[in-house]
Amino acid sequence: MLLDDAHVRQVVAQVSEAVEGGKSQEEISEVRNAAVGAQGSALPPSTRRTVETHVLEFLRANRKLLPMYFLPGVGGARVGSRGVVR
Repeated sequence: MLLDDAHVRQVVAQVSEAVEGGKSQEEISEVRNAAVGAQGSALPPSTRRTVETHVLEFLRANRKLLPMYFLPGVGGARVGSRGVVR
């Protein structure tokens, strides 16, 4: 479980404190960015591997649901001004 990792618990505690303290979305985002860093750079490698493992497990478990989601810009698909795929 993700919360078994001490660094994940620390990030959750910092973000929770910001939320409960009534911080704005921008301030909460800053707290999260400072705690995690760009692409997890502020986390130790073991924590990054733990998060990566859990994300991959989630994606494997929910593989059948993924085609329901459209990701703009993937595979050359583009969305026009009216939301129409071109």
